[in-house]
Amino acid sequence: MTVESWKSIFDLATVALLFLTFAAGAGVLITGNIINSRQKQQLQTFDSDLTAAKSGLAKQQERAAKAEAQIASAQADAAEANLQIAKANERTAGLEVQAAQLRVQLSAQQRRSNVLLDQPIRSRFVAHIASFKGQRFDISACGLKESEIAYFSMSMWSTLEGAGWTVGANDTKSPSCHPGVLVVVDPNASQRTRDAAHILLLALVEAGLAPNNSIVSEIPPPPANADAPGTWYLHSSHPDSLVILIGTHP
Repeated sequence: MTVESWKSIFDLATVALLFLTFAAGAGVLITGNIINSRQKQQLQTFDSDLTAAKSGLAKQQERAAKAEAQIASAQADAAEANLQIAKANERTAGLEVQAAQLRVQLSAQQRRSNVLLDQPIRSRFVAHIASFKGQRFDISACGLKESEIAYFSMSMWSTLEGAGWTVGANDTKSPSCHPGVLVVVDPNASQRTRDAAHILLLALVEAGLAPNNSIVSEIPPPPANADAPGTWYLHSSHPDSLVILIGTHP
């Protein structure tokens, strides 16, 4: 093969290599553009998804903040409700104490005052003492400032008067507060007055106003210093006027 032939071969090879180089460069450029376009599209999609995620997160955070605010408001309302309940319970407890006190007072008043106002008891009481019409009596109540005792005294007074008994001068003095109702007579009292005192005491015991072991006692003589200020003693308005001492718990 001649040199000219080899040269022609090399020229053709050079042309072929240049074509291949151009084709390779064009291929690299075209494929690079395609890849860049795809990457740009993926980046845009990512940015869009990221923006949507951020927006969703912001909405979730906003809802969470609203929920926390509602929880805080509900807790404040619950605390206020608990405070009102506590105050209501306190008022209720106070009212229950007052009601219990009123029940005790009412029970005491019923024991002290209303027993003689009960018609059956009043009838039996009067029946016991009716045979001693004209009997004189005095009433002395311990603690006249207590309205219940004062009312009981008036009830006793009206019952005895209704049975025909006679009120004395009512100038007796009670030396001390005592339980129940006591009956005392003057040392110089007649037998009829003593009998009336015993019958009256039996009626008081039956009505539940005096203990079962109650006895009729005599009025002690005044003390030596009877005229001294603050000295308390019993004094009947008449020897035949028995004295009814109404104590703290008749």
